Amino acid sequence: MELSIVLKFLKDLAKNNNKEWFLQNQDRYKFARKVAEDFVEHIVNEISLFDNQIPPMDAKKCFYRMNRDARFLEPGEGPYKENMGAFISKGGKQGDYAGYYIHIEPGACFLGGGLYSPEAPILHAVRDEIEYNFKDFSSIVTNKKFVQLFDKIEGKSLVNVPKKYPADSPAGEYLKMKSYTVWHDVDDKTFCSKSFPHDATAVFKTMSSFNRFLNYAIDNKNE
Repeated sequence: MELSIVLKFLKDLAKNNNKEWFLQNQDRYKFARKVAEDFVEHIVNEISLFDNQIPPMDAKKCFYRMNRDARFLEPGEGPYKENMGAFISKGGKQGDYAGYYIHIEPGACFLGGGLYSPEAPILHAVRDEIEYNFKDFSSIVTNKKFVQLFDKIEGKSLVNVPKKYPADSPAGEYLKMKSYTVWHDVDDKTFCSKSFPHDATAVFKTMSSFNRFLNYAIDNKNE
């Protein structure tokens, strides 16, 4: 699993981000993409061993498109993303469920997950679950191994606790949040190492209790 091939392609793309170069290097892109897909397929299979909410899935469908949306291009931006990203979730990459994210970018790889900018009904359901079962949620996010890997829960927050909850709720800082995401940075050397598939699986295993809590709240809302 030569993941260095993926980084090398993306480095070259960053220097030549134009349609002509990309078309001339289609074979390189397809090979790099296949290497990345094989890696993600392996990770999907590993995650399914400890998270029964992750069904067998086609790794190709976990990846986001390489093409940038031409409507939102910034000045100087090329037409292609200079990274590859894959989201593993029972709801698919465009679904409403929390999941596991793999970001491949030279000098900026990371393993992430959780729930990013959910729709209001889902956000409200998650906040309700955190308030109702804060002891369980707190035990997950303050776990020593979890904190070592992810440091803190990331996401934009409101200034005040939403009015439906007590202003002095022990869960107050989490009830303000509008996203519930975590990430673990990975340097290029680690990303290309032989042990990385095993290491990535271990990171996601530590994340799994966090995702299960979020998805339990979403499932309760949907029932």
